[in-house]
Amino acid sequence: MLKETPCNPILPLTSYIEYPKETEIWMPHQNDGKHPLRRSGRNGDPILHNVYDAIRNDKRCVKQFDNEVCAFCRSSLTFERAFKYAWQGDSPLIHNANCRNAAEVFACKNCGWWYMRHDESATGYNEHFAINRLFEGAIYCFDWQETHPAIAQLRRQIRDREIDLADISPLELEKLVGSVFRDHFQCKVTHIGGPGDEGIDLLLVYDGVVRTIVQVKRRLKQDGVESPTVVRDLVGTMVHSGVNHGLLATSSAGVSEGTERWIRGFPEQYSHLKVDIYNQHKLLELLELTTPKAPWKGLAKTLESQIPPSVRQR
Repeated sequence: MLKETPCNPILPLTSYIEYPKETEIWMPHQNDGKHPLRRSGRNGDPILHNVYDAIRNDKRCVKQFDNEVCAFCRSSLTFERAFKYAWQGDSPLIHNANCRNAAEVFACKNCGWWYMRHDESATGYNEHFAINRLFEGAIYCFDWQETHPAIAQLRRQIRDREIDLADISPLELEKLVGSVFRDHFQCKVTHIGGPGDEGIDLLLVYDGVVRTIVQVKRRLKQDGVESPTVVRDLVGTMVHSGVNHGLLATSSAGVSEGTERWIRGFPEQYSHLKVDIYNQHKLLELLELTTPKAPWKGLAKTLESQIPPSVRQR
């Protein structure tokens, strides 16, 4: 049985990166209770006075994005307020304070990149507490030497029929199929395809164990069909790898009648094997179902759930 490999993971479109947060605190001095002490830090760890400005200017701690231009494709960004709450009440550190909790999203409709600013603050008498978080959408996991478009952008363009499956390269199709299968089957996907892949383009991984081998075929003739040889090669790879389930994803119309008969007529010793065919029509259906319009909404919902219910219900 194949095991999960750490190389070339395909991320879901809802993945994101959280940058180290900056925390700012003004509280009465713990010794005499009279002189305010400004404390701030990364990830909530208090440090003294003027170190805060150094943290603010340290790009490893606080990343800055342009509010108008996409950092990936340089297209214009659209603004959307995820949520905003203001109330009088208790915060984690300050009682009876003026509290604020808000999240703003800047998203690119061209390539799918987005980032979110989440600000939480509470101000009382001679007291102040604030946390600023920054999240960046992880639209694609790639090698810096690669030049092909981000998967999120490909998914949007194909879903909106701006380009066809036959218009992209075989490598792009492999990663596109991996992204769609990852969201549809709710599993980890590892990309293997390339020289020496031994007939394996993608692995579908459940709980660290490879359950499905995927072979991806990009055909220029979308009305063509796959021959029995293609499926026989896939079955041979399954037997050799000890994996019982195989998927053939093709940009063509599907498989020939002879191939269908061959799949239905597995010899008894191979009756435990199963092969599923995903032609261009099934792939486009999955693409429509699994491509999120706003991938950041899950994160916004999680952050909003941390606000007291009594405030959210107002």
